[in-house]
Amino acid sequence: MLRINAICRDPVVAVMLPDLSAVDFVEFRDRRLEVVLPGTVLREFNLINHAINVAIDELGLAQ
Repeated sequence: MLRINAICRDPVVAVMLPDLSAVDFVEFRDRRLEVVLPGTVLREFNLINHAINVAIDELGLAQ
């Protein structure tokens, strides 16, 4: 739950799914690396990736 809360506090959550770009993820990564270790950022990326895939596949949201 702590990982989800950390992601939810980041400005990247304000970007709509169709508007997400590589730049958004690079900026997220750089912000998080100031606070946590690289392994944590990888786990957070995995969580974000899964959430996006669920949104696209199961909820029918387009890319």
